[in-house]
Amino acid sequence: RAVVEGVKITKGQPGAIVSAGMVTDSIIYGNTANFVNADGGGVRITGAGIVSRCIIRNNSTGLANHGRGGGVCLSDNGVLEHSLIYDNESSGNKYSDHGSSVSANGPVTVRSCTVSKNKGIRAGILVNSASAKIIDTICCGNETDETNAFNNFYNNKK
Repeated sequence: RAVVEGVKITKGQPGAIVSAGMVTDSIIYGNTANFVNADGGGVRITGAGIVSRCIIRNNSTGLANHGRGGGVCLSDNGVLEHSLIYDNESSGNKYSDHGSSVSANGPVTVRSCTVSKNKGIRAGILVNSASAKIIDTICCGNETDETNAFNNFYNNKK
């Protein structure tokens, strides 16, 4: 497993794609997924990839984007743990299963994270799978830009 440790990832389109590897003790900020169907403005975690002890902030999906997760998109056994996810935005996205700062799709794990001050249709954590695990995670103070939408946890698959 490849490990990237102690780096700053910024100004990417998107920021990072972690597949079967690990990013730890890093800052992921100022990235944008600004093309159609791009997932994870800050980081996309897939293929049992792990992001641990990171700060993920000020990332976004752009206006033309129909992708998931302004801050983080997890799928395919991805793991996000012990991280702070804040000030991310998913804009221009009107799909009910998209948007949010953290999008959990499939058998994924979000463990011991704080998700706060993010903005979007489903601004906090969007759960798109009954097999997603959200464990010991704080999700608060997120802001939605749509009436009657959820601003912290939104479970799309019960």
